[in-house]
Amino acid sequence: MLTPVFFRKCWACLFLWGIAFLSLQLNAQNLTYDLALAPFYHGVASGDPLADRVIIWTRITPEGESSDQEIEVSWKMATDPEFTDIVQNGQLMTNAARDYTVKVDVTGLASYTTYYYQFEAMGKASIIGRTRTTPTGSADHLRFAVVSCSNYQAGYFSAYGRIADRADLDAVIHLGDYIYEYSATGEDFYGDAGLRDSGERRHLPDKEIVTLADYRTRYSQYRLDPDLRRAHQQHPFITNWDDHESANDAYEDGAENHQPDEEGSWDERKSVSRQVYTEWMPIRGDLNEIPLYRTIQYGELMDLIMLDTRLEERDIQGMSITNAELYSSDRTMLGDTQKQWMFDQLQNSTAKWKVIGNQVIFSPFNVWWAGLDPNGGFTPDGIESVFLDIWDGYPTERDEIINFISGNSLDNVVVLTGDFHSTFAYDVTSQPSPLSGNDPTIAAAGQAPVPVTPTYNPTTRQGSVAVEFATPSVNSANFDENVGAEGAAGFEFQINKPLAAPGSPLDGINPNPHMLYNDLDQHGYFILDVKEERAQANWYFVETILEPNSPEQFASAWGSDADNNYLTEGEESAAKADAPPLAPDAMSSENFTLQILHASDLEGGVEAIDNAPNFAAIVDRLEEEENTLVLSGGDNYIPGPFFGAAGDGSLRPVFQEIYQELYNEAGLTNIRETPGRLDITIMNIIGFDASAVGNHEFDAGTNAFSDIVGTDIRGTTLGDVRWLGAQFPYLSANLDFSGDGDLGGLFTSEIQPTSTFISAPDDLDAAAAAPKFAPATTVEFNGETVGIVGATTQIVQSISSAGGVEVLGPTENDMPALAQVLQPTIDALASQGINKIVLVTHLQQIALEKELIGLLSGVDVVIAGGSDVLFAQEDDVLRSGDEIEEAYPFITQNADGDPAVVVGTDGEYSYVGRLLIEFTSEGVLVESSLDNEMSGAYATVEEVVSGLWETEDPFAEGTKGELVQRLTNSVETIVNEQDGVIVGKTSVYLDGRRAQVRTEETNLGNLTADASLATAQQFDASVKVSLRNGGGIRAAIGEVVDLGGGNVRFAPPQANPESGKQEGDISQLDIVNTLRFNNSLSLLTLSAADLLAVLEYAVSASEPDATPGQFPQVAGVRFSFDITQDVGNRVQTVEIIDQEGNVEDTIAENGEVVGDAEREIRVVTLDFLAGGGDGYPYSELGENRVDLPEVLDSLTDAGQATFTDPGTEQDALAEYLLANFSDEPFAQEETPVDQDTRILNLNADGGNGGQTIVEIAQGDERFGLLVEAVVKAGLAETLSSEGSFTVFAPTNTAFENALPALGFQSLDEVPVDVLTQILLYHVLPTELFAADLVVGEQYETAQGLSVAIGQDDTESLTVNGVNIILPDVDASNGVIHAIDEVLVPVANVTKFVLVNARTNHDIREIVDGDVLDLTQLPHQLNVRAEVAGHPESVQFTLNGEMIQPQNAAPYALFGDDEGDYQSGKFELGSYVLSAIPYSGRTATGIPGTLLEISFEVVERSTIAEIVRTNDDFSMLATALRQVGYLSTVRGEGPFTVFAPNNAAFESLLTDMGLTDVRQIPIPVLREVIRYHIVIGEELRAADLSDGQEIETRQYSPVTISIVDGTVKVNDATVIAPDVLASNGVAHVIDQVLMPPTEAMNTSGMYLEASPNPGASEVNLQVIDHPEARVEVAIMDQYGTPLSTLSFNTPPDNEVNFSLDISSLPTGVYMIQAQLGEDRQVLRVIR
Repeated sequence: MLTPVFFRKCWACLFLWGIAFLSLQLNAQNLTYDLALAPFYHGVASGDPLADRVIIWTRITPEGESSDQEIEVSWKMATDPEFTDIVQNGQLMTNAARDYTVKVDVTGLASYTTYYYQFEAMGKASIIGRTRTTPTGSADHLRFAVVSCSNYQAGYFSAYGRIADRADLDAVIHLGDYIYEYSATGEDFYGDAGLRDSGERRHLPDKEIVTLADYRTRYSQYRLDPDLRRAHQQHPFITNWDDHESANDAYEDGAENHQPDEEGSWDERKSVSRQVYTEWMPIRGDLNEIPLYRTIQYGELMDLIMLDTRLEERDIQGMSITNAELYSSDRTMLGDTQKQWMFDQLQNSTAKWKVIGNQVIFSPFNVWWAGLDPNGGFTPDGIESVFLDIWDGYPTERDEIINFISGNSLDNVVVLTGDFHSTFAYDVTSQPSPLSGNDPTIAAAGQAPVPVTPTYNPTTRQGSVAVEFATPSVNSANFDENVGAEGAAGFEFQINKPLAAPGSPLDGINPNPHMLYNDLDQHGYFILDVKEERAQANWYFVETILEPNSPEQFASAWGSDADNNYLTEGEESAAKADAPPLAPDAMSSENFTLQILHASDLEGGVEAIDNAPNFAAIVDRLEEEENTLVLSGGDNYIPGPFFGAAGDGSLRPVFQEIYQELYNEAGLTNIRETPGRLDITIMNIIGFDASAVGNHEFDAGTNAFSDIVGTDIRGTTLGDVRWLGAQFPYLSANLDFSGDGDLGGLFTSEIQPTSTFISAPDDLDAAAAAPKFAPATTVEFNGETVGIVGATTQIVQSISSAGGVEVLGPTENDMPALAQVLQPTIDALASQGINKIVLVTHLQQIALEKELIGLLSGVDVVIAGGSDVLFAQEDDVLRSGDEIEEAYPFITQNADGDPAVVVGTDGEYSYVGRLLIEFTSEGVLVESSLDNEMSGAYATVEEVVSGLWETEDPFAEGTKGELVQRLTNSVETIVNEQDGVIVGKTSVYLDGRRAQVRTEETNLGNLTADASLATAQQFDASVKVSLRNGGGIRAAIGEVVDLGGGNVRFAPPQANPESGKQEGDISQLDIVNTLRFNNSLSLLTLSAADLLAVLEYAVSASEPDATPGQFPQVAGVRFSFDITQDVGNRVQTVEIIDQEGNVEDTIAENGEVVGDAEREIRVVTLDFLAGGGDGYPYSELGENRVDLPEVLDSLTDAGQATFTDPGTEQDALAEYLLANFSDEPFAQEETPVDQDTRILNLNADGGNGGQTIVEIAQGDERFGLLVEAVVKAGLAETLSSEGSFTVFAPTNTAFENALPALGFQSLDEVPVDVLTQILLYHVLPTELFAADLVVGEQYETAQGLSVAIGQDDTESLTVNGVNIILPDVDASNGVIHAIDEVLVPVANVTKFVLVNARTNHDIREIVDGDVLDLTQLPHQLNVRAEVAGHPESVQFTLNGEMIQPQNAAPYALFGDDEGDYQSGKFELGSYVLSAIPYSGRTATGIPGTLLEISFEVVERSTIAEIVRTNDDFSMLATALRQVGYLSTVRGEGPFTVFAPNNAAFESLLTDMGLTDVRQIPIPVLREVIRYHIVIGEELRAADLSDGQEIETRQYSPVTISIVDGTVKVNDATVIAPDVLASNGVAHVIDQVLMPPTEAMNTSGMYLEASPNPGASEVNLQVIDHPEARVEVAIMDQYGTPLSTLSFNTPPDNEVNFSLDISSLPTGVYMIQAQLGEDRQVLRVIR
C-alpha cells in the first residue's frame, strides 16, 4: 500500500505535523541470466505444502524463446540431496501457453518430512530444491519466515538471502506485494533512482505492466534475483497476493493505479495478473477459477488461514473518514462468502494456534492526533483518511470479526500482516483508546473529539482478543525513505505515547496503547516461532538495501503465551535442533571449486625459524576448505644454516619423534639426520601434494638430492627405516632423470596419482619402491581429477650441479621450445578425461611463465617458482618492507583462448599463496571466480595467523604449526651457537636482497668481492680483479624494521640476547646464511679481451624486471653497461682500479678493448663459475686455474675464522671482516643505482643530480637534524622512492631555533606524530623548481594544508614568509629548496556544521550571529568542526567551558573521543562556540587556527501559535479558524502573513454593522483571510520595496509602498514588522485588507454548528450556487438516517437556514447537506 500515490495523499497530512519532506530518490536493475543455470535460469521453487503433498515448480527458458516448442521435463524427489533414496518421479510437457513454467503437485509423500527435488530438460539438470511437508498430529516446534513487499527497483533482496541461509524453517509465508507494477521511468516510478540509472536494479519492461507479456516479464525479472531464487530453492512458500501483483490499491472492481480509458478493462487486467500469478508461483490451482484463500494445517499445533483481502469481493477504499459510507455495515473487505469461510475455519479449528495470513494492518491505526489543534479545533479529513486502504477503512467488518473471536471464546488467534512496510506488534481490540481513530466522534469538521469508552485496558491488557504481528518490507520504501528520517522518527516516537495537548480533551491520551512495538524505518522480516506454550515473532533487520548481501541483526521479539491473547516481550527464539541440510548451492552441481595453497623457493634460511611454523599454521587452517591442493614451485631447500642444521646429531631424536607422531608408529626409532632433510620434513608435515623440480635442489649434487627425497629402508622392520623421503612427487616434464645414477631409480615416466609417491611405513616394500620423480601426477576430489605437470628452468645444468640429469630440448630459455616439450604430457592427462590442469614451474623469471602459458593448450593455472615475485591483492597484509610486484592473480589466456592464471609468492616461507577458483563441467576456469577477495598472499606473520585462528591456538599440540615449531626450535638452538660467533661489525644494512644483488652493485656485493680479492692477494699478489655472481648472495645482513604506517628502516643486524650478539655485530650465522653455497675461490688468468667478454656475459641477461643470478658483484674493476644495446655490445668501459678507486689500467672504451687485447689480468672468482656455472665462459677463456682450498699449505696465514675451510667464500668474508671491521664498523651505506661506483648502469634514472633527496641531505652536514627527523618519522624510504617531490628543507639552525619555540628541547622529545605532520608540511607531491613557483599562489602539501609563495624586499622567494636561501638543489626524485626557518603546519577550523545526530546527515552550516530555531530542527543534534589539514585532535569550547578533546574525525562537539556522533542538547539562550585543531591527540602538539562564532538558540512558535496566544490577535485567530486557515499557518511554510490586530478587525466590523467576526459570511471571510497570506515566501521588512506587488493566497496582489520609512500594504500601515515565526514572518497591520470585489469568489454551501460540542442548531449558508434544491439529512454517528428534509433556494440563490437540533438527545450526530453534486457533512456533538 505504501506507494507514490499513498505519499501524495499523505503530503497534506504530514504538512500538518510540521515535518519536512525529504525528496528521496529510489531506483531499479536489470539482472542478466546466469549461464551456469541454463535452461533453468529461474531456479526451482515449492509451495502450498500439505501432509502428503507439495507443489514443486520451475521454468524452462528455451533457446530463442520460440513460441511453438513443446518441451519435455522430468522431475524426481528424494529424501536426500544426493538422490540415493528417490521416492517419486515423473515427466510432463510445458509450452508457451503456460510461459514454459512447470508445476507438479507431488503426492504420496510422508508427513513432516524434508524432501529434495530436481528437474531435467533439454539435456540439463536444474539446481536441487528443498521442501518440507506439514505434520499430522502433534508437532513440537514450528518456524516460519514472514515477508512482504519486495520492490526490485528499491534495492537488493538481502532479506530473502538471509532467509535462504536458514535451515530450520518449515516454510516462508509471503503476505503479498511479491512484485510491483510500476514503470522504471514514468511519473509512477517508485524505487532508488541511483540503482535504476546505474542499471543495477531497473524494472523490465520499463513501462507500467498491463498486458500478459508485461506481467510475465516482470515476474521473470524478479525470479532471476539470486536472493529470491535461493529462498525459493531452500524453502516452500505459502503466498498471498496483495495489490501490486495487479495494481496499486486494487479492489474487486478497480484499482487506484488502473485507468480504464488508457489501460483497458480492469477485469481483463485482473484476470491477466491472476493467470501469471498462477503460472509463476508455487501455488495450487488456477486462481482465475478458484479463490486464493485457503487453510494449511500444521498438525495439532497450528492452522494457517490465508485470506484474500484484495481481489475477492473488496469494496473500494474509503477516501475520507468524514464519509458516512465508511461506517456502513454493508462495507466489506472479505465479502460474505470468504468471511463466513474464515469464521468456519476459526470455529472448527482444533489446532492450538489459529494463525490468519492477512495482507493489511488489521488493528486500529490511530493517527488522527497528527491533525490536532491544541486550541480545541480539529482538522477534518486529516491523516486518518490516508490509511483507509487498511482495515481502518472497513471498521464495521473489523468489529464483526473481533466480536466473533470474542463471542466464541476463541483463544490463541494470531494475525499476520504485511503491506505497510513497517514493523508492529499489536494487542487486537476494537476500541483501544478513549479516542479511537475511526470513531465518528472525532471526524466532525472543526470539532474537538470527546472521550469514548475503550474496549481495552493497557495496564491489565483486558480486552485483547488476539495478537497481530506486522512484517517490515523486504526492501520497499518505508517511512524514513519517504518522509525523511526525522519525520519517521517523530512519528515512530509519538505514535503510541500519551499526547501533550494542555487544555484539550486529547491531553494525556495514548492513541495507540495496544501497539506494543513499532519500527518505521527498517527492512527485513520476522520469524514466527510456534510452540505449544507460546507463539512469538522475532524481527530481523538487514543493514542496507542499497548493497547486495547485506548482513542482518536481530531487533526484537514479542509473543503471546498460550491462552493469554495478549503480547509480552521475549528473548530471541532458539533455532530448531537437527535441521535437515540445505540444498546444495546453485552452482555446486555445475562448477567445481578448487583451492590451491602454494609456495616456492622455500629454501629455508634463518628467517624460516619464525616463518615456517606460521606457514604451517596458515596451511593447517586454510586447508579446511574442501578440494585443496598444496603445491610448491621448487627450490625447497638450499645449502645454508637451515640445510646444514639437519645434519646435526642433536636433531636425530627430534626427527624420530616427529615421524613417530606423523605416522603413529612408535617403531620408527632409527630415523637419521642428514643435511636437507629438515626442509623436506617440514613439507611432509605441511602436507604438500607435489613440487616442481628447482635448480637449488641440485646444488649439493644428485647424490644429496637422492638422500634427501628418496627412502633409506635397510630391512623389513620399522627399526630398519632410516628415512622415508619426500611424501610427495617432484615433477618435471622437461628433465630426463634416467641417465643419473642417483636419481634415475627414483623416476617414473608414468602419470600416477600422488598416493603412488607416498612412502608410508605401513608397507615397507611399497615404501622402498615408491618413485619420487615424474613428469606429472593427479589428485582426485570427490570424483573430480586435477592434473599437475612440472617444468624446470632450461638452464639448470649451467646454474647448478645436475649430474646426469638432462634437459629435454634447448638448454637456454626458449618458451616455444619448452611448450613443445611439455604439451605431450598435458595431452596425456587430457586423454584420460582430465580437464583441470595445473603447471608447477621453476623458470626463475616470471616473464617466462607469462609467455609460456599462452603457448600451452589445456593448462589452467601456473604456479611460478624461482623468481621470488610477490603476487598479492591490494588489501593483503604484507611483511615489513615488502611491496606488491604483481596483482594476484595474473589473468591471461592459454593457447585455447580460455581463461588462465599465473600466481607466485616470495620465498623462504614468507607467504602462503591462496588461489580459490571454479571450473565449469567442461574444465574451463570460471572467470568471475578469479576475483575472489579471499585469494591472495597470506603473510606468515602473527597478525595473519591469529586472524585465521581467532581464539584457537594455532600451535596447540599435534597441529601442523606445533610440529614444525618443534623442529625449528631445535634448529634455533643450533643456529644460535653460530650467531654467537662474531666476526665483524657494521653500522649499516648490508643489502643482499634478490632484486638488488641481481641487478645492481650493492654494499654487500662489494664487501664479499673485496673479501675474495683480499684473500686471493694473500696467495697471489698479482690478482687484480674479483668477480662473483649476485645469485650466490642469498640474504641481506641486517634487518628491515617496521616503523608503522607503511614506513620501514633498513637497519644493521639486530641484537640476539640468546647468543650474546650485539646490535651491529656480524656473526658466523650471518655469513653462512648469506653465502649459503660456500663456494671455493678460484684464480684464473684472463686476457683483456677475455675480461671484457666475461663482463659482457655477466650483464647479458639483464632486462627491466629481470633478476638474473649471473649478474656480477666486483672488486678491483669498474665498468659501465647499457642494456638498451644488443647482447654482446652492452659493456662500454672497463677500468682496473685500486682500493681508492684510482684507475690503474683502462681495459675498454666505447665497447672496444684499449691497448693490447692479450695482456693478462689475474682474476679471482667462485669455483662454481670457473667451472661454467651460471653459464660463465671461464672454462673456455680462463687459464692457470688455481682452486684456493687445494693450496692451503701455500697460505702464509690460515686466519682466525675456523668455522669453515680456508679458501672458501665464507672464510674469505669472515677473515676480511676480522681484519678490517672488528673494531670500527663497516659504514658504507647502500647507494641508489645511479650512484654506484663500480658497476655503472648507464640506463639508471639519476635525474639531474643522481642522488635522491634523502641522499643529498645525508651528504650535506647543514641538514643533519633534518635527516635525523626524517628517519625518526619513518619518511626516509618515502623520500628515497621514485617520485617527483619538492622539499623545503630547514637547516640545522632552523631546527635549533624552532624546537624551543615549539616547547621541545631536542628532536627526541618531539612525538613522532607531531614530527611527521611538520615534515610533511615541507613536502609538495610534485617537482617544482624556483622558476615554477608562482608568487601569490598556494600549493597543497603532503600534510594536507597549503603553503603560500611570496617575495621579500629583494624579490627573493619565500614560503609562508620564510626565506628560501638555496633554491633548486636537483635530486633524482625531485628538488630541494633550503629554508632558514621550520614551517609549522597550522590546521584551520573552516566552519561549523549542524548535524542530525540520529542520521549523521548534515543540516546546514552555522555562521556567526546565526539563530537556531529548535522547532525547525531534529531532537538529536550535534555540531561538527570542518578542518583544513590533518589534525590529530580538536578542542571545543562552549561558553567558556572546554569540552573533552575529539581524537578522531568527524570532530563533533558532543562526540566521544573517537569521533562518533552523539546526541547533544542546546538549551534556549546565547552561545559562543570555538574550536582549535592540534597536531597531537588530546589537544597536544602544535595548535592550529581557532574559529569562534556566536549564535542564539530559540524556540519559535508557528504563525498560528503566535496569533492564537497573543491577545491582540484573538479576532484574527477566530477568523483563521473559521475558514480553516489556522491549521494552514501552523504548517511548514514558509509564509508571510499581514496580520491585522484586533483594532483593525473592530474597525471593519463597525463598517459592516457587525459585532463578531463569525458573523461575516464564511465565503467572504475566506477570501479576506486568503488576501493576507503569502505562501512559499518569507518576506521580511528588508525584502520589501516601494511599488512591489506580492501575490497572495487569494491570487490577487497587494502593493507595497514605502514613504519616509513607513511601510504600507495597500492602505494599511505596518505597525510591527518582522514578527518572526518558525514557519515564516508576520507583519502587524492596522487595517484589514479587502481584496478587489471582482476578484472575490464567494459561491458555495457551508455548514456550521457553534458551539460544538453543545450545539443546539446547525446553520446552513448557500451563496451563488447554480443548483436550486437543498436536501438535508440528520443521521446517527454510524450514518443511519434519522430524519430528512428538503427545500428550494430562492431565485437569488442565497440562503441562510438554521436547523433546530435542540430536541435531539445527547450524543454524536452527522448532518449532511446535498446541493446538486456538492455535499457537506458535519459531525455535531450534543
